[in-house]
Amino acid sequence: MLILIGGSRVNQEVAEEKELPKEFPRLLWGKPIGLLFITLATLILSNTDDLESISTAGSAGFLLIFASVNLVGIKKHQEINTRKGVAVFAFILCAVAFAILTGQQMMKSPLAMILSLSILVLCFLLEYLYQRSQKAG
Repeated sequence: MLILIGGSRVNQEVAEEKELPKEFPRLLWGKPIGLLFITLATLILSNTDDLESISTAGSAGFLLIFASVNLVGIKKHQEINTRKGVAVFAFILCAVAFAILTGQQMMKSPLAMILSLSILVLCFLLEYLYQRSQKAG
Protein backbone atom coordinates (compact mmCIF):
# COMPACT_ATOMS: atom_id res chain seq x y z
CA MET A 1 0.00 0.00 0.00
CA LEU A 2 2.84 2.38 0.82
CA ILE A 3 4.24 2.03 -2.71
CA LEU A 4 0.86 2.89 -4.23
CA ILE A 5 0.49 5.97 -2.04
CA GLY A 6 3.99 7.11 -3.04
CA GLY A 7 3.02 6.56 -6.67
CA SER A 8 -0.06 8.68 -6.21
CA ARG A 9 2.17 11.62 -5.26
CA VAL A 10 3.96 11.23 -8.58
CA ASN A 11 0.58 11.28 -10.33
CA GLN A 12 -0.32 14.45 -8.47
CA GLU A 13 2.87 16.15 -9.59
CA VAL A 14 2.40 14.98 -13.17
CA ALA A 15 -1.23 16.16 -13.13
CA GLU A 16 -0.07 19.57 -11.90
CA GLU A 17 2.14 19.74 -15.00
CA LYS A 18 -1.01 19.03 -17.06
CA GLU A 19 0.31 15.68 -18.31
CA LEU A 20 -2.54 13.79 -16.58
CA PRO A 21 -6.18 14.77 -16.07
CA LYS A 22 -6.60 17.46 -13.43
CA GLU A 23 -8.95 15.15 -11.49
CA PHE A 24 -6.09 12.81 -10.52
CA PRO A 25 -4.91 14.82 -7.48
CA ARG A 26 -8.45 15.35 -6.14
CA LEU A 27 -9.12 13.50 -2.92
CA LEU A 28 -11.54 10.62 -2.39
CA TRP A 29 -11.60 9.15 1.13
CA GLY A 30 -8.49 11.16 1.88
CA LYS A 31 -6.49 9.70 -1.00
CA PRO A 32 -5.91 11.06 -4.53
CA ILE A 33 -8.35 9.73 -7.15
CA GLY A 34 -5.37 8.84 -9.32
CA LEU A 35 -4.48 6.23 -6.70
CA LEU A 36 -7.80 4.49 -7.40
CA PHE A 37 -7.08 4.32 -11.14
CA ILE A 38 -3.54 3.05 -10.60
CA THR A 39 -4.70 0.45 -8.08
CA LEU A 40 -7.44 -0.82 -10.40
CA ALA A 41 -5.13 -0.93 -13.41
CA THR A 42 -2.48 -2.74 -11.37
CA LEU A 43 -4.98 -5.30 -10.05
CA ILE A 44 -6.45 -5.95 -13.49
CA LEU A 45 -3.07 -6.23 -15.19
CA SER A 46 -1.44 -8.39 -12.53
CA ASN A 47 -4.41 -10.77 -12.38
CA THR A 48 -4.97 -11.13 -16.11
CA ASP A 49 -1.44 -11.21 -17.49
CA ASP A 50 1.63 -13.20 -16.58
CA LEU A 51 4.64 -11.59 -14.96
CA GLU A 52 6.83 -12.18 -18.01
CA SER A 53 4.49 -10.18 -20.27
CA ILE A 54 4.33 -7.33 -17.78
CA SER A 55 8.11 -7.33 -17.41
CA THR A 56 8.65 -7.47 -21.17
CA ALA A 57 6.23 -4.59 -21.71
CA GLY A 58 8.13 -2.54 -19.13
CA SER A 59 11.49 -3.31 -20.72
CA ALA A 60 10.21 -2.56 -24.20
CA GLY A 61 8.65 0.66 -22.96
CA PHE A 62 11.89 1.83 -21.37
CA LEU A 63 13.83 1.02 -24.53
CA LEU A 64 11.35 3.08 -26.57
CA ILE A 65 11.60 5.96 -24.10
CA PHE A 66 15.41 5.86 -24.17
CA ALA A 67 15.37 5.71 -27.98
CA SER A 68 13.01 8.71 -28.04
CA VAL A 69 15.22 10.71 -25.68
CA ASN A 70 18.23 9.97 -27.88
CA LEU A 71 16.27 10.93 -30.99
CA VAL A 72 15.55 14.30 -29.39
CA GLY A 73 19.25 14.51 -28.54
CA ILE A 74 20.06 13.99 -32.22
CA LYS A 75 17.64 16.69 -33.35
CA LYS A 76 18.64 19.23 -30.68
CA HIS A 77 22.33 18.41 -30.26
CA GLN A 78 23.43 22.00 -30.97
CA GLU A 79 20.83 23.52 -28.69
CA ILE A 80 21.72 21.26 -25.76
CA ASN A 81 25.45 21.30 -26.57
CA THR A 82 26.05 17.56 -26.95
CA ARG A 83 27.79 15.34 -29.44
CA LYS A 84 25.41 14.19 -32.12
CA GLY A 85 27.39 10.99 -32.70
CA VAL A 86 26.85 9.82 -29.12
CA ALA A 87 23.09 10.32 -29.41
CA VAL A 88 23.01 8.54 -32.79
CA PHE A 89 24.97 5.60 -31.37
CA ALA A 90 22.72 5.41 -28.29
CA PHE A 91 19.58 5.60 -30.44
CA ILE A 92 20.83 2.77 -32.65
CA LEU A 93 21.67 0.63 -29.61
CA CYS A 94 18.22 1.20 -28.11
CA ALA A 95 16.52 0.36 -31.42
CA VAL A 96 18.63 -2.80 -31.83
CA ALA A 97 17.94 -3.87 -28.23
CA PHE A 98 14.20 -3.31 -28.79
CA ALA A 99 14.30 -5.37 -31.99
CA ILE A 100 16.22 -8.19 -30.28
CA LEU A 101 13.85 -8.19 -27.30
CA THR A 102 10.83 -8.23 -29.58
CA GLY A 103 12.25 -10.94 -31.83
CA GLN A 104 13.36 -13.14 -28.95
CA GLN A 105 10.02 -12.85 -27.19
CA MET A 106 8.08 -13.48 -30.42
CA MET A 107 9.94 -16.79 -30.85
CA LYS A 108 9.64 -17.75 -27.19
CA SER A 109 6.11 -16.62 -26.46
CA PRO A 110 4.24 -14.88 -29.29
CA LEU A 111 1.09 -14.32 -27.23
CA ALA A 112 3.03 -12.72 -24.38
CA MET A 113 4.82 -10.42 -26.82
CA ILE A 114 1.58 -9.46 -28.53
CA LEU A 115 0.09 -8.64 -25.12
CA SER A 116 3.20 -6.64 -24.19
CA LEU A 117 3.12 -4.65 -27.41
CA SER A 118 -0.63 -4.14 -26.96
CA ILE A 119 0.00 -2.63 -23.54
CA LEU A 120 2.56 -0.24 -25.05
CA VAL A 121 0.29 0.71 -27.94
CA LEU A 122 -2.59 1.31 -25.52
CA CYS A 123 -0.39 3.59 -23.39
CA PHE A 124 0.72 5.62 -26.40
CA LEU A 125 -2.85 5.78 -27.72
CA LEU A 126 -4.24 6.99 -24.39
CA GLU A 127 -1.50 9.62 -24.13
CA TYR A 128 -2.19 10.78 -27.69
CA LEU A 129 -5.94 11.02 -27.04
CA TYR A 130 -5.37 12.85 -23.76
CA GLN A 131 -2.96 15.37 -25.31
CA ARG A 132 -5.36 15.89 -28.22
CA SER A 133 -8.26 16.52 -25.83
CA GLN A 134 -6.14 19.09 -23.96
CA LYS A 135 -5.43 21.01 -27.17
CA ALA A 136 -9.11 20.96 -28.15
CA GLY A 137 -10.29 22.08 -24.70
